[in-house]
Amino acid sequence: MKYLMYSKKFKQNLVKWLCMYCGIVCLFTIIVTYSRYITELTSQEGARVAKFNVYVTYNGVCSQIDSNEDCNYGSLRPIDSLSYYFTVDTRQLEVNTTLVTNILINEDFENYRLYDVTSVEKLYVENIDYSVTNNTISIVEDVNALNGYLRKYKLTVDYKNKDNYNQNYYYNDDVIFGYSAIQK
Repeated sequence: MKYLMYSKKFKQNLVKWLCMYCGIVCLFTIIVTYSRYITELTSQEGARVAKFNVYVTYNGVCSQIDSNEDCNYGSLRPIDSLSYYFTVDTRQLEVNTTLVTNILINEDFENYRLYDVTSVEKLYVENIDYSVTNNTISIVEDVNALNGYLRKYKLTVDYKNKDNYNQNYYYNDDVIFGYSAIQK
């Protein structure tokens, strides 16, 4: 080992190895120091947020499901049950979602009945799982992003005070539709 430093071949290889070692240490230091800037050059700054494109459409008060008549009758005193139609469209969801459709009903109404009237086979069959809490109907569903749907519902309500002849109601103000969506 003592005579190793006097060898010409060892001195040439030692210089190469020291230069290579210094180069690797410098390259590693540059990468660690400037990795943030290198990452920004190769990717975008922000992530794209998934869209919850759910459309809850109020179709009005009609006697038929696909009627072309004007569904908003204005001010009348409700004697019979009132039927409200609305549509829920989840075909443009981008992620799997727990969808809660909320229907807020005026406190002057009672006997809530909800029907799925999407197809003729299901017409007026109460096969929907929903809950009623303080004049609010909630429909909770798990929706797969690939299997979105277009569903039509019919909500039937009864007026509590049918003997009150002095009260008129605007049909559009009695029921409010909305939704909330949570990614699964």
